[in-house]
Amino acid sequence: MDIVECIDCVNIKSAVAEAIQKTMDVIALLPGVKPYDNLGNLFGAYLGRVAVAFVGAAFLIGPMWLMMLRNTLYTGLIWTTVFVSVFGILSAYWVVDYTSVLSATAAYAAVLVVFVGLTTPS
Repeated sequence: MDIVECIDCVNIKSAVAEAIQKTMDVIALLPGVKPYDNLGNLFGAYLGRVAVAFVGAAFLIGPMWLMMLRNTLYTGLIWTTVFVSVFGILSAYWVVDYTSVLSATAAYAAVLVVFVGLTTPS
Protein backbone atom coordinates (compact mmCIF):
# COMPACT_ATOMS: atom_id res chain seq x y z
CA MET A 1 0.00 0.00 0.00
CA ASP A 2 2.78 2.44 0.84
CA ILE A 3 4.57 1.70 -2.42
CA VAL A 4 1.41 2.42 -4.43
CA GLU A 5 0.88 5.71 -2.57
CA CYS A 6 4.51 6.68 -3.23
CA ILE A 7 4.12 5.93 -6.96
CA ASP A 8 0.95 8.08 -7.02
CA CYS A 9 2.85 10.94 -5.35
CA VAL A 10 5.58 10.72 -7.98
CA ASN A 11 2.98 10.74 -10.75
CA ILE A 12 1.23 13.76 -9.24
CA LYS A 13 4.51 15.65 -8.84
CA SER A 14 5.53 14.95 -12.43
CA ALA A 15 2.07 15.99 -13.68
CA VAL A 16 2.30 19.27 -11.75
CA ALA A 17 5.82 19.90 -13.05
CA GLU A 18 4.64 19.19 -16.59
CA ALA A 19 1.66 21.56 -16.21
CA ILE A 20 3.94 24.32 -14.89
CA GLN A 21 6.35 23.81 -17.79
CA LYS A 22 3.50 23.98 -20.33
CA THR A 23 2.23 27.18 -18.71
CA MET A 24 5.71 28.71 -18.85
CA ASP A 25 6.00 27.70 -22.52
CA VAL A 26 2.70 29.43 -23.32
CA ILE A 27 3.75 32.55 -21.39
CA ALA A 28 7.04 32.60 -23.32
CA LEU A 29 5.08 32.92 -26.57
CA LEU A 30 3.53 36.23 -25.49
CA PRO A 31 5.13 39.33 -27.02
CA GLY A 32 7.61 41.05 -24.73
CA VAL A 33 7.91 38.08 -22.36
CA LYS A 34 11.17 36.19 -22.07
CA PRO A 35 11.24 32.49 -21.19
CA TYR A 36 12.63 31.51 -17.78
CA ASP A 37 13.87 28.19 -16.48
CA ASN A 38 11.99 28.28 -13.19
CA LEU A 39 9.97 30.57 -10.97
CA GLY A 40 13.11 31.75 -9.13
CA ASN A 41 14.47 33.24 -12.34
CA LEU A 42 11.08 34.82 -13.04
CA PHE A 43 11.04 36.54 -9.62
CA GLY A 44 14.67 37.63 -9.99
CA ALA A 45 13.87 39.18 -13.35
CA TYR A 46 10.90 40.98 -11.77
CA LEU A 47 13.14 42.42 -9.06
CA GLY A 48 15.58 43.56 -11.73
CA ARG A 49 12.82 45.38 -13.61
CA VAL A 50 11.64 47.02 -10.37
CA ALA A 51 15.20 48.20 -9.68
CA VAL A 52 15.45 49.66 -13.19
CA ALA A 53 12.10 51.43 -12.66
CA PHE A 54 13.43 53.04 -9.47
CA VAL A 55 16.65 54.12 -11.20
CA GLY A 56 14.63 55.57 -14.07
CA ALA A 57 12.38 57.45 -11.67
CA ALA A 58 15.42 58.81 -9.83
CA PHE A 59 16.93 59.99 -13.12
CA LEU A 60 13.75 61.88 -14.00
CA ILE A 61 12.60 63.17 -10.62
CA GLY A 62 16.05 63.86 -9.10
CA PRO A 63 17.11 66.57 -11.56
CA MET A 64 13.69 68.22 -11.35
CA TRP A 65 13.93 68.52 -7.58
CA LEU A 66 17.50 69.80 -7.75
CA MET A 67 16.65 72.38 -10.41
CA MET A 68 13.56 73.59 -8.58
CA LEU A 69 15.37 74.04 -5.26
CA ARG A 70 17.73 76.57 -6.84
CA ASN A 71 16.09 77.89 -9.95
CA THR A 72 18.88 79.47 -12.00
CA LEU A 73 20.04 78.86 -15.54
CA TYR A 74 23.52 77.70 -14.49
CA THR A 75 22.14 75.28 -11.91
CA GLY A 76 19.86 73.76 -14.55
CA LEU A 77 22.67 73.45 -17.08
CA ILE A 78 25.12 71.94 -14.58
CA TRP A 79 22.67 69.36 -13.27
CA THR A 80 21.51 68.53 -16.80
CA THR A 81 25.12 67.95 -17.83
CA VAL A 82 25.84 65.76 -14.80
CA PHE A 83 22.70 63.64 -15.10
CA VAL A 84 22.95 63.21 -18.89
CA SER A 85 26.61 62.18 -18.56
CA VAL A 86 25.88 59.61 -15.86
CA PHE A 87 22.87 58.34 -17.82
CA GLY A 88 25.02 57.95 -20.94
CA ILE A 89 27.70 56.04 -19.04
CA LEU A 90 25.15 53.72 -17.44
CA SER A 91 23.32 53.09 -20.70
CA ALA A 92 26.65 52.36 -22.42
CA TYR A 93 27.30 49.76 -19.71
CA TRP A 94 23.94 47.99 -20.12
CA VAL A 95 23.05 48.50 -23.78
CA VAL A 96 25.12 46.76 -26.44
CA ASP A 97 24.12 48.67 -29.56
CA TYR A 98 25.80 52.06 -30.17
CA THR A 99 22.73 53.51 -31.82
CA SER A 100 20.53 52.59 -28.87
CA VAL A 101 22.93 54.20 -26.40
CA LEU A 102 23.03 57.41 -28.42
CA SER A 103 19.25 57.45 -28.94
CA ALA A 104 18.45 56.86 -25.28
CA THR A 105 20.93 59.49 -24.12
CA ALA A 106 19.67 62.04 -26.64
CA ALA A 107 16.05 61.43 -25.64
CA TYR A 108 16.91 61.80 -21.95
CA ALA A 109 18.85 65.01 -22.67
CA ALA A 110 15.91 66.39 -24.63
CA VAL A 111 13.55 65.80 -21.71
CA LEU A 112 15.87 67.58 -19.28
CA VAL A 113 16.59 70.46 -21.66
CA VAL A 114 12.86 71.07 -22.13
CA PHE A 115 12.43 71.05 -18.36
CA VAL A 116 15.28 73.55 -17.94
CA GLY A 117 13.84 75.77 -20.66
CA LEU A 118 10.39 75.78 -19.08
CA THR A 119 11.41 76.33 -15.48
CA THR A 120 14.28 78.82 -15.53
CA PRO A 121 13.39 82.48 -15.15
CA SER A 122 13.99 84.58 -18.24
